[in-house]
Amino acid sequence: MLELDADALVSEIRKAKRLYPFGKSHLTDQEYDTLVNALVSLDPDHPVLDELDSDLSTDTHWEKVAHPYELGSLNKCNEIPEFEKWRSAQSGPVVIQEKLDGISIRLCYANGALIRAVTRGKGKEGEDIFRNVIKMHGVPQQIAFAGPLEVRGEILLRHSNFAKLPKEEEFKNPRNTASGIAKRHDGKYANYLSVISYEILNMEEVSLEFEFDVVKFLRQQGFDVVPTKIVLNVATIQSLYDSYIATERDALDYDIDGLVAKTNRWVDPGKDWRKPKNKIALKFPHQSCRGRINDIAWYMSGAHITPVAMLDPVEIGGVTVSRANLHNFELALSRNIGIGAEVEICRRNDVIPHVEHVFKPGKTITCPTSCPECGSSVAWETNADGEETKFLICEGPECPAKTVRSVMKWLKVHECRDISEKTVELLQRSGYVDNLCDYLDLANGDNDHFILALDGFGKSKLSKLKIGLQKSSNVPLVKFMASLEFRNVGERNFEKLIEAACAKHGEVDLETLLDFVSTSDMLDIEGFGPKTVKGLQKEIKDKRAWIDKISARICIQTVKVSNTSGSLSNSSFCFTGALNTIKRSEAEKLVKSLGGKISGVSKNLTYLVTNDPESGSSKNEKALKHGTKLITEEEFLEMVK
Repeated sequence: MLELDADALVSEIRKAKRLYPFGKSHLTDQEYDTLVNALVSLDPDHPVLDELDSDLSTDTHWEKVAHPYELGSLNKCNEIPEFEKWRSAQSGPVVIQEKLDGISIRLCYANGALIRAVTRGKGKEGEDIFRNVIKMHGVPQQIAFAGPLEVRGEILLRHSNFAKLPKEEEFKNPRNTASGIAKRHDGKYANYLSVISYEILNMEEVSLEFEFDVVKFLRQQGFDVVPTKIVLNVATIQSLYDSYIATERDALDYDIDGLVAKTNRWVDPGKDWRKPKNKIALKFPHQSCRGRINDIAWYMSGAHITPVAMLDPVEIGGVTVSRANLHNFELALSRNIGIGAEVEICRRNDVIPHVEHVFKPGKTITCPTSCPECGSSVAWETNADGEETKFLICEGPECPAKTVRSVMKWLKVHECRDISEKTVELLQRSGYVDNLCDYLDLANGDNDHFILALDGFGKSKLSKLKIGLQKSSNVPLVKFMASLEFRNVGERNFEKLIEAACAKHGEVDLETLLDFVSTSDMLDIEGFGPKTVKGLQKEIKDKRAWIDKISARICIQTVKVSNTSGSLSNSSFCFTGALNTIKRSEAEKLVKSLGGKISGVSKNLTYLVTNDPESGSSKNEKALKHGTKLITEEEFLEMVK
């Protein structure tokens, strides 16, 4: 896999996460984990790391509530030897629990009464779905304990209740169905759901010291709790793990995808709420079975045209699987995957159908010559160096799939949440929208009477559409650039780019920024290597006419230098590696608030902030070569005290 900068990693990770629930991810689990680990190494405080285990369900406009404790996710391992490394760093007995495969919920009690029930969201803020949760099993509305209590649990749809749901609703599986039902505004079917609790967040206020006591306490208060055992050695855990895989997992009435281990003595996470070090998830192997490929179909998946194996339907873990994404032509060809192939099919992470192994090769797969969406010619995608990649793309400038993708990217960046992809597809099929400019023109109301004549389009939906578009009629420059789908350059990199242009010109509008991009000054900005710079310059040149058309329809805000007189006004900083007492994003904001600049490592950089100056990293070596001063996090904080 190519070495990517932080923004390119974020782009790939978000794309994979967006497609994950639909079985269309362009990455294998191993590739996905590699990208996540690379991002952690480059930028351990990047906001996208908070999103990785966030709710699959979309925003439904319930009341937003901040979490007093960040609802993080667990570090994961897939094999016992990996688990042994974690265990060797812990002391004392270990508590083992089932890793519930549902929707995380925070239950809040005061004076013995349930007062809130907030979804995990992205970890720092969720949605209060209290009126649905009180209908669910396993959640007491009144408890004997009178003090404040913060309980974390998992919303599940038991298999026995899933079977009772009306067949005409065509629910797919318990996991996705639970996610949808939990956030329905009408509360329908919420009484089919259950909550199993496993954690108390405010342990000190409840005066508990041990994780095993948590389960006892919660059971006494009337909660349904996760099965919990105390073990002393890895051999016992191995035996328990094998037993679950062999028989116990299939006998359960709800979904689990592994076991959770945590030290029995409670450890205050401190600054590690996102990924607590005293806990780890031991994931189960993927469920699989043997199947046959009866056809190969081609679909637009994101920006690429990808092959999909059409299977004779097979049952895997209670779910019927009839298709599996093959990712790209080269991979399918190299594995002899084709029509008639007999293969092993698994559901990775119990969700994504994947061809794991080929028992008998099939008919050689052939590359399509036209786009499956619009019939235009296809070509191999090229990278910043002009080299062909292994991905096919459509060359049609007005491909419907391209239009839908570009419109959805625009709406997402500008936070127009009331407009769904189905609405965009409906307008695309109607013939009133051929590109993003046409979509933006809908805000003027000239086509209202045509749109209201479309099936499924009433005055309310039209009103939401126009309100959403009005949100993007006056936009910050960084949002405008981030919404236009430049490869390997995301919103954070555009922020750095605009800051550098501001430092040079004092005030930056769209024209000034585009002129700045054409210069070599970009090479001095952190995250902008020669390939990224060359690729962005080429893309802007190719899209310049398109950029002008879009910018003519909206107001793009000019950016001015915010502070040039602070105590750091003559200094630039670059942060590398993990920080201990402050997040990188917070440190960078602090620098800017005091008039300083955030920069990459170059001859003009004043300080490189690192807690490991002897690491021999490329940034450290480059800084030493340029004579840049290396300071520790402690020295930086003293400087800005």
